[in-house]
Amino acid sequence: MKEVQSVKKYYSIDTGFYRALLPSTNMNKGVLLENAVFLHFRKQVSHTRKLHFLEGDNNCDFVWIENEKITQAIQVAWDISDPKTYLLEIEAFKNIQCNNCLLITSEDERNVTEFGKNIRIVPAWKFLLSQA
Repeated sequence: MKEVQSVKKYYSIDTGFYRALLPSTNMNKGVLLENAVFLHFRKQVSHTRKLHFLEGDNNCDFVWIENEKITQAIQVAWDISDPKTYLLEIEAFKNIQCNNCLLITSEDERNVTEFGKNIRIVPAWKFLLSQA
């Protein structure tokens, strides 16, 4: 498994840097939400639990790796009300060998089954509070 850090994705310890460095036209709530989730996950990394980013056929925002195996796949999206966005986010789980799939959004909450996988969709506030 290869860890990939895309040149298009940056995570900041202080999201104020985004506003200072990027034109406001490039800033969106999804970027800030994904950054917040990254900062939360960063605290949970250990020598046995690694956080990876996948690109290519298995494009996924985050995956947890334990004992060389993907134990959870996570996508982050602010709004999945548009069917195209929903499908794009859900398809990220399609080729990943993991049934523990999580889609973190701004407010949606439900469980769905797509591509033979059970996917839990949860609002960020609830996810972050439950993981405290």
